[in-house]
Amino acid sequence: MRQRRRRNVERVTPDLEEDRGFEDAFQSVGEVLPEVLKKLRLEDRLTLHQIEQTWSNLVGPSVARQARPARLVRSALVIQVLQPSVRYFLETRRTALLQHFQARFGAERIGAIRFVVS
Repeated sequence: MRQRRRRNVERVTPDLEEDRGFEDAFQSVGEVLPEVLKKLRLEDRLTLHQIEQTWSNLVGPSVARQARPARLVRSALVIQVLQPSVRYFLETRRTALLQHFQARFGAERIGAIRFVVS
């Protein structure tokens, strides 16, 4: 039985040990992941998730309860705000927020910030 299995494996993978180019065929996950995210169009979702993770620390817990990153539309980050007063507060800090996000994610990913009261 073992002999049969060995012959089957040898038939399927002939000279695998001698083929040194096989090792070069592998890539690390870090090399492949950006391409996969781009093909699946998940870059915006990943960026939005990372923004949501740091949002409370950036604006403070009281503002974070009343405003949240909602979506990313054509490199514009849309922040959903519950009250106009919070919108005004965030608009006064728009430049600082934009600079922070551009430094972390790049200016091509976050080009503008819009605030929407809902």
